[in-house]
Amino acid sequence: MQNARYNRVAGTLHWILAVLVLAQLYIGWTFADLPRGTPAKGDWFMWHKTVGILILLLTVGRIGWRVANPPPPFPATMPGWERAAARVSHLLFYAILLILPLSGWVLISSGKTDVTTTTLVGGMSWPLIPGVPEAAHEPAEVVHGVLILAMVVLFVIHAAAALRNQYFGDRTLSGRMPPFRPRSD
Repeated sequence: MQNARYNRVAGTLHWILAVLVLAQLYIGWTFADLPRGTPAKGDWFMWHKTVGILILLLTVGRIGWRVANPPPPFPATMPGWERAAARVSHLLFYAILLILPLSGWVLISSGKTDVTTTTLVGGMSWPLIPGVPEAAHEPAEVVHGVLILAMVVLFVIHAAAALRNQYFGDRTLSGRMPPFRPRSD
């Protein structure tokens, strides 16, 4: 029996986003621990903004691709609770992958009236969101922090479930995401 698999574009976007999320967590925690006002902190922050915008843009592309190219159906043997958990976790991932960088964008835009852009790696400019009041900074910071923790928890659960399905679960669930191949046990 041939397993229903995600196509190559979906798989490529999945793995690029996974690597970028892990890199972003490392970058964010690294720059957060550096002393304020140091050149190193500024460099790490520039990378954090750049990777965050890249995650936002790729997520929008991934959602567009998913709408135009629906994912493969779940196997008929998959229990209903697992189907529901998979659907909810994917929705949560997309929500977090959108809202987390947007909250960061609000953070860097809040209270800025004298500048209209922020600098990304390579000297690229990215527009700030006009009219974001300074009062939005603290709530955006809370949202950003909560979503970072939610991302870590969801990432771990997702990876554990995928590894379980690939190596220990129902054989019809293995190999759905390239480059993994269906088990032949």
